[in-house]
Amino acid sequence: MKKTIAVLTLILVSSFLKAQELKKVYYDNGKLQAEGKIENGKQVGLWKAYHENGTLAETGNYDTGIRIGNWNFYYDNGKLQAEGKIENGKQVGLWKQYYENGTLGSKGNYEKGKKIGDWNFYYDNGKLQSEGKAENGKKVGLWKEYHENGKLASEVNFNGGKKDRLERKWDDNGNMLTENYYKDGTLKESLNLNEFKLIEDNDNGKLFMNSTSETRAVVKFEFKVPKLIDNHSIKTIIIHYALSCSEKKYGYLEYRAWDKNNNITDDKNFYNGVAMINAQPGMIEQRILLEVCKSK
Repeated sequence: MKKTIAVLTLILVSSFLKAQELKKVYYDNGKLQAEGKIENGKQVGLWKAYHENGTLAETGNYDTGIRIGNWNFYYDNGKLQAEGKIENGKQVGLWKQYYENGTLGSKGNYEKGKKIGDWNFYYDNGKLQSEGKAENGKKVGLWKEYHENGKLASEVNFNGGKKDRLERKWDDNGNMLTENYYKDGTLKESLNLNEFKLIEDNDNGKLFMNSTSETRAVVKFEFKVPKLIDNHSIKTIIIHYALSCSEKKYGYLEYRAWDKNNNITDDKNFYNGVAMINAQPGMIEQRILLEVCKSK
């Protein structure tokens, strides 16, 4: 009986060894390109691939020809390029990518090979370059980009991977430059905030305006002393107006307010002349309406 078991064991081991074979692939110059095991014509177990200079390019496991488990990828200088987990051949969980100097380039999660959740991207000096969320591999919600000095460079909302509504851009000194309006990824309007005309300068602050069309204008009011509005300390307000000078009627499209650090502190929609600033109702609306109509 023991002899029979030994013979069966030997047969099984021999069959296994015969089914699995070590495979090596070479570049045209004869240098090793990849090595691992093949079973029934498919990659299994640990595989390694190499750059032409001989350094490791990637390493990870296969299951019947499909990548699984933890995988690491490398630059030809030996530095780690990316690392993460794979299931059924698709990226899952946390993945990190690196620059050749070793600093982190990006980090975020995957689900079935598509980006999900919070994602951060970095400059090669380690400072944050951009951040936002993803769903099903596409950008969603508010995304922010930064200058290398840490100042906010731009912010824009995404819907299904397409820019949606307002996009704002700042220079590296924190001065707002442009405001673009998108709908379903298509640019509908672009506004250069440096082209505002000063209308009034008084003890409260400065009032600027930019007419973008006969029926639309944008107003910027900069308070000399930040105002407390709806429990927010606000330095600058930018308002988008719809105007009708012939009928002397107007209505707000929307307004957004920023604090001194360029963080949005309020975001509301108003229509049909509803007062924007409770402390001084009607002040800005009346002046802007008269100025726009007079310019025509």
